[in-house]
Amino acid sequence: MGSLKKIALFKQGFGLFIHQFNVETDKSVSIQSSPDQMNEIQSSLTVLDMGGGRINSIACENDNAVGLFKINLQGSGTRTVQVSYVVSTPPWEMTYRLMVPDQPGKTRGLLQGMAIVHRMGAEPWENVDLTLKSARPHLNFETKKQEDGMFYEYHIPHPVSVSENGSVMIPVMDESVDCENILVFHAPEQNIYPTVGIILSNTTSNPLAPGPVTIFQKDAFGGQSLLPTLHPGQRHLLCYANTQECEVRLDQKPSGEAVREVRIKDGELILESDGMMMDTYEIQNRTTRKKEMVIEHPRMAGQKLQKPRNPFESTEKAWRFRISVPPDIAIQFQIESTIRDRKTLRLADITEEHISALVAKGYLDEGVEKQLRGALSIRDSINQKEMDNSRRSEQERAFQESLQKILYVKDVSKPAGNNL
Repeated sequence: MGSLKKIALFKQGFGLFIHQFNVETDKSVSIQSSPDQMNEIQSSLTVLDMGGGRINSIACENDNAVGLFKINLQGSGTRTVQVSYVVSTPPWEMTYRLMVPDQPGKTRGLLQGMAIVHRMGAEPWENVDLTLKSARPHLNFETKKQEDGMFYEYHIPHPVSVSENGSVMIPVMDESVDCENILVFHAPEQNIYPTVGIILSNTTSNPLAPGPVTIFQKDAFGGQSLLPTLHPGQRHLLCYANTQECEVRLDQKPSGEAVREVRIKDGELILESDGMMMDTYEIQNRTTRKKEMVIEHPRMAGQKLQKPRNPFESTEKAWRFRISVPPDIAIQFQIESTIRDRKTLRLADITEEHISALVAKGYLDEGVEKQLRGALSIRDSINQKEMDNSRRSEQERAFQESLQKILYVKDVSKPAGNNL
C-alpha cells in the first residue's frame, strides 16, 4: 500500500494530497511526482513530524520520467510524519440519472449522482480517503460564499482506488426528490411546439453540483438536460425533449405609449415614455388530459411586468408563468408589460409644428413655450436677413446660447402619439 492517504480535489482544477509515514529514529521518506508537477510541489510542500523530530533536508531529483522528493528526517523513537502538497489536477465532474414516473403533475423521482474523478501523478491511489470540494481552500469567511454559491463538499464514505492514468465513477447520491412533470414553451427558441420539462426541487440535505442529467421515464430514455448548482430548498426547470401534445402561437404587438416625463436641458428636448406591449399566447391542448405548462416569456433590460403581476419565477432574461390547459381545447393567455423609451430632439431643429403638438398634449407650460417660440423667431430672422458672415456668426452664437439656457422638467402620464 502506498503512503498517499488523503486527497481533496477542488472543482477549479487542483488537489490537496496528504501522505503519511510511520518512521523510527533517523529516517528518509520519499514521494514521487510527474516531472511537470515538480515546481508546484516545491512551492507548496509541507512536512510535519508529529513526534517532535525535525527535517534535515529535502532532495529533489528528476530523471525526465519521474520526479522524486527525498525527505531526510532526524528524531528518536517511533513517530508519524505527514507530507502534503497542492498540485493542478483535472477538475472532478458530476453526472446524474433521474428516474421519474410518466404521470402529469407533482411526483417523486429517484436522483442518482456519480462523480467522475481522473487520476494523475506518479503516486498510486490505493484505498485513499477522498473528498470532493467546490471551492478554493481560502474563502471569504464573512460570507462563506464563492461566485457560484455556497461552499459544498462530498466526502466519499469508503476508500477509493484509481489505476494509473485512469478514471473512476463514484456514486455519491441515491435519493428521492420532489419532481413535477410539465410542458415548457419559450417563444424565441421554439416554433409552435413546447418541450417536455421537469421542475426538480432539491429536497435532499446536500447541495447538488452542476452537471448533465439523463432522464428516464417508465424505464425508457427520455432525454438529457443540464443542472446548475442547486442548494437544498432550491428548484430548477429541466427541459429535455420535444412534444406535439400542445400547440402554442404568440401574437406580439404594441398597445400604445405613455409619456412619463418631459425635460429640456443642454439644448435638447427629451421625452421619457413607457412603451406598452400586449403579448397573447394561444394554446391548443390536443390530448384528452389536462396539461400543466410554463410559459417562459422573454424580457428585456428595464422591461416591467404589468399583468399578470406574479410570475411563477423570474430570471434575468425571462418571466415564467404557470398555466393549466384543459383537455382538447384552446385558451388564451395575455401578458402586458412596459419598457422605458427615450426620444431626443435638438432644440436647434425644433419647428412650429413640434411646439404646437407638445403644447396640445400638455407637455409644455406657457413660460417654456414662449422661450421656444422666441428662439424660433431668432433663428428665422437669421435665415431671412442678409448680413455679413461675422454678424451672422454672432447671431447664431447668441441663438445657441439662448437654447442652452432653457431648463425645464415636467412629469406627465397619459397616452400619447409620437409627433417628434
